[in-house]
Amino acid sequence: MIGPLSCFVTGLGVGGIAGLLLAPKPGTDTREDVRTAAEAAVNDGRRAVEAQRERIATAAQAGLSAYRRAMGDSD
Repeated sequence: MIGPLSCFVTGLGVGGIAGLLLAPKPGTDTREDVRTAAEAAVNDGRRAVEAQRERIATAAQAGLSAYRRAMGDSD
């Protein structure tokens, strides 16, 4: 049985390909647009990962400090 996520991803891929094939721009312009959008998505992803990494490190440090205080140790 095909799940809803598989259907969504398939539809997204088919729609993207159809959009590229039916685009009114020349292929070189379309490829440049796709490359630019992909680079922007990768950069956004990297920034999101770094921000999450910083939040996790801060939370881990706060948890460690709370544990040490609870156990009677000092930081």
